[in-house]
Amino acid sequence: MDKIVLIHGDVTLHEAKKIPATAKKIEWKHGFILERGYGIHAHTVENECEIYIDDTTGRMYLKEINEPIRLNHEEHGLQTIECPTRIVYKELEQEFDYESMEARDTED
Repeated sequence: MDKIVLIHGDVTLHEAKKIPATAKKIEWKHGFILERGYGIHAHTVENECEIYIDDTTGRMYLKEINEPIRLNHEEHGLQTIECPTRIVYKELEQEFDYESMEARDTED
């Protein structure tokens, strides 16, 4: 497992050495939603960065451009991602449901 760089509620960001060749770049827009939670709560990317989606692993990569990436959330506040490689990937925390005997994504 790669080094954890930031835990922002139920979103965990890990350090990445590089962006895989299979990842596709998507357009960043102000207030880009990294992950949605309950109702209107959302983890948003507050400043410009490069964003990639790798369908083979299901990971989303964020690459710093000019300044460290900042994430915001109504409950967790504004936090800065500090990573030496300037690239992180997102994994969503999961919980185990003993009634259905399946893992599921947690939500804020």
